[in-house]
Amino acid sequence: MSSAGHRLELKALEPGASSGGARRRSQPLAGGLAAWLLAALAGSATLALAQGNPPRQVHAGVSPGFAHLGERVLYRGYAVYGAPSGARWLPPEPEPDLTWGSPRAWRARGPGGAETLFVEIPLQVFRLGAITLPGLKFQDPGPPHPEVQKLPPVTLVVQPVLTAADSNADLRPARGPLPAPWYERVPWLWVAVVLAAVLLAVLIVRWLRSRRRAAPLAPPIVLDPAALALAQLAELRALHLPERGRFDEHALRLSWILRRYLEAVTHAPRPGHTTPELVRALQKSPLGPDELKHLAVLLRVWDRLKFARAASSIEESMRSEQAVELLVRKLAEPAAGKAA
Repeated sequence: MSSAGHRLELKALEPGASSGGARRRSQPLAGGLAAWLLAALAGSATLALAQGNPPRQVHAGVSPGFAHLGERVLYRGYAVYGAPSGARWLPPEPEPDLTWGSPRAWRARGPGGAETLFVEIPLQVFRLGAITLPGLKFQDPGPPHPEVQKLPPVTLVVQPVLTAADSNADLRPARGPLPAPWYERVPWLWVAVVLAAVLLAVLIVRWLRSRRRAAPLAPPIVLDPAALALAQLAELRALHLPERGRFDEHALRLSWILRRYLEAVTHAPRPGHTTPELVRALQKSPLGPDELKHLAVLLRVWDRLKFARAASSIEESMRSEQAVELLVRKLAEPAAGKAA
């Protein structure tokens, strides 16, 4: 629905043409007028003009003739010409309380060459009381110069949506009060109290747990390097590797025990030293030249057993264990004397 000031574009129809199709062209003029008269239930006006001055008859009406404020009604009008004409409908004049919609216009031919112009426009009225609708204008281009004529005015009675009878009528009481929204029915105070109590309980539990002292760990047993080496040597003897023919593994474990012990007490060799590098590093240790020479021979024998899978015997393996034990005890004597 357009506003009151909306410009309506009504297409003028050429004389001798009809936009209603072949079926409308075949309708007689009397049939078209009868349909319009039946549709105009209320609020209509008809004006008959002189026979010699076209149009012969004009009519305007609104259906229904009684409407509520802002209710949609239909404005209808027609103009009867004795002969084909080039007349066309003009847009309605804008008024602040009237809202015109999109129009629909067409022509119909009657007997004897008569021609009738029809128009329909939806309308809304926003003023109470008996409203006089101005007649819709149409323009006749006939000679000697174009003339503007209009349909007769129409009266429309506009009633309020709520009448006086409705306002005085007894209204049914409500079935019951509407329930409040859920967020208004929740006891938020108690919810806050419960949440605060839960939070306080969590804080108390965490505080109590933090006060509990962790059980003291048992002090690590730190063995003297010599005692550790002798204990590892005893574990190696309990495996009886030479008796089982595993001389290479026995040599590997024995060299590992001796190397770890020398690294702990002399701080000269480093992990990964080869046998020559180990012997050179031990020259700065308390070991004498004879002991270094014996140790070098012992390391070479172990290298041949580990890498070359040289032959050995149980007696030779036991002598190697005894040599390692003597070396550990000899290097441990100065440290024990200093501690005493």
